Amino acid sequence: MKKNLILLTYGLVLFFALYHIQDFKNIFLFILGILGPFLMGGGLAFILNIPMSFLERRLLAGMDARPGLRKLRRPLSMILTLILFVLILLLVTFMVVPQLGDTLQKIINQVPGAISRFDVWIREQNIDWVVVQDVIPETWTDTKALTEKLMGVAQGWLPSFFGSAFSVVSTAVSAVFNFTVGFIFAIYILSSKEKLCVQCQKFLYALLPQRRADQAVYFFQLVNKTFRSFFTGQCLEAIILGLMFLVSMSILRLPYALLTGVVIMVTALIPIFGAFIGCVLGAFFILMVNPLQALEFLILFFVLQQIEGNIIYPHVVGGSVGLPSIWVLVSVTVGGSLLGVVGMIVFIPIVSVCYVLLRDWMYSSLKKKEAQDAGGESGGQGRE
Repeated sequence: MKKNLILLTYGLVLFFALYHIQDFKNIFLFILGILGPFLMGGGLAFILNIPMSFLERRLLAGMDARPGLRKLRRPLSMILTLILFVLILLLVTFMVVPQLGDTLQKIINQVPGAISRFDVWIREQNIDWVVVQDVIPETWTDTKALTEKLMGVAQGWLPSFFGSAFSVVSTAVSAVFNFTVGFIFAIYILSSKEKLCVQCQKFLYALLPQRRADQAVYFFQLVNKTFRSFFTGQCLEAIILGLMFLVSMSILRLPYALLTGVVIMVTALIPIFGAFIGCVLGAFFILMVNPLQALEFLILFFVLQQIEGNIIYPHVVGGSVGLPSIWVLVSVTVGGSLLGVVGMIVFIPIVSVCYVLLRDWMYSSLKKKEAQDAGGESGGQGRE
């Protein structure tokens, strides 16, 4: 009777949840919006804790021998980590973004000339121009007419643009506020991470039975180890790949070496497909300057990708997450479909944690069955 009541209650709750799933979704998004800055701060603290822990363990470990300097190890490692984080932001803001803007401006300036050259090439091929005009309007080949057409489109957009200007400004202010709150929250977590871990463990042991609390602690330790290993290896591999492109493109005197190196460094954080996204962007930038150099870049990318995939990646990342290659591909595909780029990055350690837990459960079940079979055989022999 008790089991039937539990099953009935579970079925009613599940039916109610599925029937009102849109309401639950709205509530979840509302709560997520409130907790957004703190979730951002927690993620930022987790990422910053990787170099911070490295500084504490390796570079500043000698401070433990001196009692007067022992208390300075945590603040000093945190300050060095924050300086590194700010330097990376400044590098992207003041070096990459202006160069990217100049590149886009050059591309925009070259569009009318490229259309005109395409018009001349079409006419030289003796193609029926009436048919081509159905695809490419005549105004596209006239720079002045093209400019007037673009201005007319822009004037049509002005009312809606100014109408949404307030919402754009409020969204920007909200984003800055959320980032500031999250950054402060991340600093607080980093400054007292051991104390917070002890408090969370005490809460688990007070809330759950001993066995369940041990399982929860093991689960969180596994999650921390898996995510830490994955992000460390993936970031190190992306930095090495970006520096390889920067140095090799500078030696070959290819344009946009810094921009392409940073773009590939950032996109390489996405497993499997990230480097190819950077390749397409880099080839497009160089193509606007010199098509032959774009071909050289593609050959260079193929060579460096082979070196990275066969030599660097197995040693740097290797089995850091303990996930077979086929499941890595599945994780990236499913994560990209659900959460975009963030899902492609996060789903690999998530699936790795599930894979390890499933593997532990399977081995534990097999051992229990082997023990039961052995006990049954020994009992049968004893009766004989």
